[in-house]
Amino acid sequence: MVCCSSRSSKNQISNGGQDLRITDSVTYLAPASSNENLSPRMSPACVQPNDQIETQDSIGCFTVLMPLTFIVSIVLGFVLAVPIVLFMFRRTTSRGGVKDGLLEIIPHALMSEAEKRFFEVLEAAAPSFLVCPQVAMSAIVTQPIRHNPLRYWAVRSQKRLDFVLVDRETLTARLVVKLDDSSHRHRQAEDAKRDEVLTQAGYPVLRMPVHHNYNIRELSVKVCSALE
Repeated sequence: MVCCSSRSSKNQISNGGQDLRITDSVTYLAPASSNENLSPRMSPACVQPNDQIETQDSIGCFTVLMPLTFIVSIVLGFVLAVPIVLFMFRRTTSRGGVKDGLLEIIPHALMSEAEKRFFEVLEAAAPSFLVCPQVAMSAIVTQPIRHNPLRYWAVRSQKRLDFVLVDRETLTARLVVKLDDSSHRHRQAEDAKRDEVLTQAGYPVLRMPVHHNYNIRELSVKVCSALE
């Protein structure tokens, strides 16, 4: 038996009075003078390499698809889990606060009890000014970002000012009043930096210690002295 790997279907090879007619990977064996129908017989030597190639291709594709399928499954699971988590933590009302998403927002008093007492006395001691409590420092001072971006954000991130006296006619800030409680001892360095920034901006700072009672006349004198 002669095996040929030729792809042509018209080649003939004489072998002991028999013609071997070769087509694509199939060998037909028939006598040269016979008109019998050709019966195809698959040549194992010719078929085996093709089968091996197809098997190797299938294994390669399967090996590549497995990690891709695993990754896609994880991504789909994450995408499906996010809406469920958000639904569980959606907005609810609890004890007067609003729970929005994962953050619980509750109301906060504008002033403490000590600040409320001092606010009333300060209004009486400085009747020609508007007394504005809890003013953001960034509302009255700023730093051009083009000059020093780090300094700009350092100023913007400063906390609130206890009280700001505002001119009633021009509505411009004139004096910053700081009420120092017991925590001032632990924040002296921070308060000193804040006072320096305010002074550079042209705002005088009046610091008052916390007391249970205040003398209106004495406070009025201190306000006038700080404005000079």
